[in-house]
Amino acid sequence: MQNAPLRTYYLSDTYGGPEDPPNPLTQPDSDVLISTDFGGRPTDRIHREFDIFGQEALADHILRLVVSQHDELMRRVDLSDEERDFAIKGGTGVFINSAPRVARNNAQPFYLATAREGNIHIVSTPLSGLSAIKGDIETLQYLDNPSDPTGFNGLYTGREQFRSRLTPRLLNPNHKLELRDANISDIPDPRTDWHVAYVDRFGNVITRVDNAESQWEQIARIASQSGNSRNCVHLLLTHNGHAHPTGPLEIAQSLGEANPGVSSIYQNGGGIDVVVKWVPDQTAHERMASSGWRSLGEPRIGDAIKLVQEKL
Repeated sequence: MQNAPLRTYYLSDTYGGPEDPPNPLTQPDSDVLISTDFGGRPTDRIHREFDIFGQEALADHILRLVVSQHDELMRRVDLSDEERDFAIKGGTGVFINSAPRVARNNAQPFYLATAREGNIHIVSTPLSGLSAIKGDIETLQYLDNPSDPTGFNGLYTGREQFRSRLTPRLLNPNHKLELRDANISDIPDPRTDWHVAYVDRFGNVITRVDNAESQWEQIARIASQSGNSRNCVHLLLTHNGHAHPTGPLEIAQSLGEANPGVSSIYQNGGGIDVVVKWVPDQTAHERMASSGWRSLGEPRIGDAIKLVQEKL
């Protein structure tokens, strides 16, 4: 990848747009858009921007998605060798900016990481923005903030308030800026606890946990002990220290086997999803009003999840 990446995705808390709190039912579905970019037009030049204010953990899901989509490109047989090579080596760049200034400094520096033999470039502040794919990071550098207010690092001075208008430049391998090496081990470890990872535009809630198989076994065991023929479980979701319980979630083996109109939980690949399967003849408004996201109390991406053991 010698020039700017073929696909670029900018995630920043500065763009504006989403409601506060964010409403995934009215926002662009970043998962679908990015998956379609890789899947349906892998050789096209793409640029997209997503506002992550109030949902900074969205970057975790997108980074994991970009890595998995890159790996899928490697396995594609519908592409010619030339097309596949162009799609992969054309590269993908992800820019993450969510560094509020809460101290007397210019926030953390912008870090540049590479993955998948240098075909994925990620620029992030803070460093924790790289945690989700820490195990995939191959190189790590950073652009030092000038210590002197009038100092200059080749891109901005020590008094620059709008660094994110300039730092996407780091995604271009020909940026010609002087970077310092950093230790990949300094990247904070990724989350292992059960939490909300993503909510799609239909309100389906995708959750993530380090060991989904073990978590699902626990869910199934507690459901079987519930004393209810529907095999239901309750969850406890926590946001900013405030916890609230959910209503009953019916165990399902897949979305296809879930009962219509019922809040269902099922294992989906390496994750666990909460959905409300549509009822025939529902209007679009009714479908959104009864979505899995609504049934869980409109959780935010990143909210922690615990399983509640109780009789239903």
